[in-house]
Amino acid sequence: MVGIAAGAFYSLAITNDGAMYGWGEARMGQLGLDKHRDVRTPTQIRFPKADDGSSVFISSCSAGYGHSAALSNKG
Repeated sequence: MVGIAAGAFYSLAITNDGAMYGWGEARMGQLGLDKHRDVRTPTQIRFPKADDGSSVFISSCSAGYGHSAALSNKG
Protein backbone atom coordinates (compact mmCIF):
# COMPACT_ATOMS: atom_id res chain seq x y z
CA MET A 1 0.00 0.00 0.00
CA VAL A 2 1.30 3.44 -0.92
CA GLY A 3 -1.53 5.61 0.36
CA ILE A 4 -4.26 5.43 2.99
CA ALA A 5 -7.14 7.57 4.19
CA ALA A 6 -9.52 7.10 7.10
CA GLY A 7 -13.08 8.31 7.23
CA ALA A 8 -15.34 8.32 10.28
CA PHE A 9 -16.01 4.56 10.16
CA TYR A 10 -14.23 3.32 7.04
CA SER A 11 -10.82 3.23 5.38
CA LEU A 12 -9.35 3.54 1.89
CA ALA A 13 -6.00 2.30 0.60
CA ILE A 14 -4.12 2.71 -2.69
CA THR A 15 -1.77 0.05 -4.02
CA ASN A 16 1.43 0.74 -5.94
CA ASP A 17 -0.32 -0.24 -9.19
CA GLY A 18 -2.97 2.51 -8.75
CA ALA A 19 -5.86 0.38 -7.50
CA MET A 20 -7.99 1.63 -4.60
CA TYR A 21 -9.57 -0.55 -1.92
CA GLY A 22 -12.15 0.31 0.69
CA TRP A 23 -13.66 -1.33 3.76
CA GLY A 24 -15.73 -0.45 6.83
CA GLU A 25 -19.13 1.18 7.17
CA ALA A 26 -20.72 2.08 3.86
CA ARG A 27 -24.27 3.00 4.86
CA MET A 28 -24.11 6.23 2.87
CA GLY A 29 -22.45 4.64 -0.17
CA GLN A 30 -19.12 6.32 0.60
CA LEU A 31 -17.12 3.30 -0.58
CA GLY A 32 -18.51 3.47 -4.11
CA LEU A 33 -19.33 -0.23 -4.08
CA ASP A 34 -23.11 0.06 -4.60
CA LYS A 35 -23.49 -1.37 -1.12
CA HIS A 36 -25.14 0.50 1.69
CA ARG A 37 -23.88 -1.80 4.42
CA ASP A 38 -20.67 -2.69 6.19
CA VAL A 39 -17.85 -4.15 4.08
CA ARG A 40 -15.64 -6.26 6.32
CA THR A 41 -12.73 -7.02 3.99
CA PRO A 42 -10.75 -4.72 1.69
CA THR A 43 -12.63 -4.64 -1.61
CA GLN A 44 -11.37 -3.06 -4.82
CA ILE A 45 -13.25 0.05 -5.91
CA ARG A 46 -13.68 0.02 -9.69
CA PHE A 47 -13.49 3.19 -11.75
CA PRO A 48 -14.68 3.76 -15.31
CA LYS A 49 -12.01 3.71 -18.01
CA ALA A 50 -10.32 7.00 -18.91
CA ASP A 51 -11.45 8.89 -22.02
CA ASP A 52 -8.65 7.29 -24.02
CA GLY A 53 -9.77 3.79 -22.94
CA SER A 54 -6.92 3.20 -20.52
CA SER A 55 -7.33 2.03 -16.94
CA VAL A 56 -7.51 4.71 -14.27
CA PHE A 57 -4.45 4.93 -11.99
CA ILE A 58 -5.39 6.40 -8.60
CA SER A 59 -2.63 8.55 -7.14
CA SER A 60 -4.30 9.87 -3.97
CA CYS A 61 -7.52 9.68 -2.00
CA SER A 62 -9.27 11.32 0.91
CA ALA A 63 -12.11 10.30 3.20
CA GLY A 64 -14.53 12.14 5.44
CA TYR A 65 -17.64 11.43 7.47
CA GLY A 66 -19.79 10.25 4.57
CA HIS A 67 -17.83 10.95 1.42
CA SER A 68 -14.70 9.84 -0.43
CA ALA A 69 -12.60 11.41 -3.15
CA ALA A 70 -9.97 9.97 -5.46
CA LEU A 71 -7.51 11.67 -7.78
CA SER A 72 -6.12 9.91 -10.83
CA ASN A 73 -2.65 10.42 -12.21
CA LYS A 74 -4.30 12.38 -15.04
CA GLY A 75 -5.94 14.79 -12.60
